Amino acid sequence: MKALRHRLLNANALLVFECAARLTSFTRAAEELGISQPAVTRHVRGLEEALGRPLFRRRHNRLALTEPGERLWLSVSHGFHDIAETLEAIRQTDSRPRVVVASHSGFAQQWLMPRFSALCAELRDFDVRLMVSDRETELDRGGYDFAIRIGGRRARGGPLAHALADEYVFPIASPAFLAANPHYRDASPADLLHAPLLHMDEGDQAWMTWSGWFRANGVAGRVPRPEVLYTNYPLVLQEVMAGRGIALAWRPLTDLPVGQGALVPVGPAVHNPETGYYLTWRGDGPAAERAPSLCAWFDVEIAATATPGRDPAAA
Repeated sequence: MKALRHRLLNANALLVFECAARLTSFTRAAEELGISQPAVTRHVRGLEEALGRPLFRRRHNRLALTEPGERLWLSVSHGFHDIAETLEAIRQTDSRPRVVVASHSGFAQQWLMPRFSALCAELRDFDVRLMVSDRETELDRGGYDFAIRIGGRRARGGPLAHALADEYVFPIASPAFLAANPHYRDASPADLLHAPLLHMDEGDQAWMTWSGWFRANGVAGRVPRPEVLYTNYPLVLQEVMAGRGIALAWRPLTDLPVGQGALVPVGPAVHNPETGYYLTWRGDGPAAERAPSLCAWFDVEIAATATPGRDPAAA
């Protein structure tokens, strides 16, 4: 630190020099800094003596920087600018405790992000961050304060978990796809067996697959092997909206696009009360005491947009 202090000369003198160089006037620099003009002169002269080079020269009663003065001014002005920005960033750093809300990508993009501002308002005392993972095993490792997860009733029965919605699953297609393939508009479950189906990679997730949906609807045929397995549900929905096939939809994830007519149910909904979405939280986290009010917030938001698929009572 002593070596750095020696190499930087006088920091106050550098500040005075920056002002004089920027304004090209010792008098105006003195006015801006609230010091006398002779004080500005002394600071600049001290720098010049320490460097052994002149920093200013006078031309026709006007002040101009020498080549060393120009180099020093560029370096000092950039340095002070960076310091000022860093200080401002530190001042604006959120001092609220951080809360991490975790979710898989489908729920995050389709349901949570349109309501993220409202969620932050509900947790206004916290700096809210979103953690997205499509692997339940990764969520099992923690790293969050709250998480929206999908699982069985046993998983939702713990003391730090709150059931949000049972699993309702139904097929969807885009209006463009149905216009080109009208025979699928009122198709039976068996009719969909050989339709262009879009498949999610089951991985370690507990959500329903096409095989499970057909089984629940009494269709015993073998589901054709998919050419592509998607690992990201928002991508599946993009493919559906582009008219490339039929996919399974979950409420409340797809409540909004179904309600708006962007996605159309093309088969019965399977209600699986043994599986669903639930909110879980850390018992020792900074936001644990907010869990009851957050559970109530999710309940209200989910109920407000519920638009299940056709015949939601069908199993």
